[in-house]
Amino acid sequence: MTNASNKSNFKPILAFPLKPLQYCQGVIEQQLQLTAQVRDLLPPEIAAQALHCLISGQRLLIYVDSACWASRIRFYQQSILANIYAPAQQNLTTLQVKLLLSPPPRLKPRKPRLPDPGVLRHWPADGEPGDELARALARLGKVLRRKSENRLPL
Repeated sequence: MTNASNKSNFKPILAFPLKPLQYCQGVIEQQLQLTAQVRDLLPPEIAAQALHCLISGQRLLIYVDSACWASRIRFYQQSILANIYAPAQQNLTTLQVKLLLSPPPRLKPRKPRLPDPGVLRHWPADGEPGDELARALARLGKVLRRKSENRLPL
């Protein structure tokens, strides 16, 4: 038996360079430290509402989940900007508070409520030639009949 048959063709994950992953982990760690610094500068009841912080250019972005807490944090803008330690000696000039909205709940699609087939038997099949409303109702009746025939039993 040769050595070639025992050799695997796949590299283990640790054999690849992980620089992009390490960079992302470093950015996340920096943002977590920044969030902790901002929370230390705020009163405890307001600090709990600061969900996430990051630096974008010369702006400090603070994410909150409610507009009322955002307005309260804005009152501490000068204090936060004066006492925050920005990594890489960035000069932070503005503070921006943004809302982090949760996505709306997903609703199940509503099933159409079709009339009973007995009701549709009394519906006129054709409308009067000059009456546009009667023709529209006749078209609606045709569609409802077709849909109720294809309806699955509940």
